[in-house]
Amino acid sequence: MKTLSSEKENLLKSHICDLYERVNYYNVNPTDPLKENDQIEDSIKNIIEIEKEIAVTLPKRSENWKEFQ
Repeated sequence: MKTLSSEKENLLKSHICDLYERVNYYNVNPTDPLKENDQIEDSIKNIIEIEKEIAVTLPKRSENWKEFQ
């Protein structure tokens, strides 16, 4: 299993907390939906970029479809 360095792990946790806070804040205090969406999307992109380092490669479903049936 792949792991992140402690620095990347802390950065990931920071981005997750940031996303959580934004979503909760905008849920209670809606202002500009487009700006809010952009900020939330940026947080998600940051999380995805870090998680790419620990992503597991899965087999293609189409290659195993006959066996499944």
